[in-house]
Amino acid sequence: TWQDDNGYQIGTTYWFKWEPITWKILDVKDGKAMLLSNLVIDAQPFYRSAAYRPGPPRIYANNYEHSDVRTWLNNTFINKTFTEAEKNTIATTLVDNSLASTGHEEKGYGEQAAPYICNDTNDWVFLLSYVEATNANYPGQGSSYYRKKTATDYAYSQGVYRNTQWGTSPYLLRSPFYNAGANSYCLDSDGLGRVTDANSMYSGIAPVMWVTL
Repeated sequence: TWQDDNGYQIGTTYWFKWEPITWKILDVKDGKAMLLSNLVIDAQPFYRSAAYRPGPPRIYANNYEHSDVRTWLNNTFINKTFTEAEKNTIATTLVDNSLASTGHEEKGYGEQAAPYICNDTNDWVFLLSYVEATNANYPGQGSSYYRKKTATDYAYSQGVYRNTQWGTSPYLLRSPFYNAGANSYCLDSDGLGRVTDANSMYSGIAPVMWVTL
């Protein structure tokens, strides 16, 4: 991780100010708003191992349905972040994990070019897909300049990478990289799509959710 590069040492106690998350509105429809965190708020691996689970069926480390980051978002994050009243405004979303959401035309990925299979999921909180992250219909998402994000001090302490030139950090996407089962996509510190290891803390977390207005 980048903890020591960011000035944090294992075995040392640090204190952080707890502040409200600020959100960017990406879309509004049917009485709901799609929100994206303005900051990279934490660092979590997509999955704790780069190895695939043999199954059957074989599950690659970059399968969002079975990822650790999805579990973290919909358990630890949501329960630590929101009051019960706030949680009641967060809508359950049918998250599109189809091949089309990844931006790929190829029908295979992983060490054996296995067919891309990731079921759609029902989530309160999720990560952007590659197609959503670069959707020009969402404010600013069509431009790599406006897709760049800074991270919280806490995210730096957890090991997210910090670009010292721009002061920005990468954040995970839920889409897999098509020809490596141990890689997923992120928006890098320059706002462009890059590949990251599924078990890496290089990329941080920018949560997404739909809330009832």
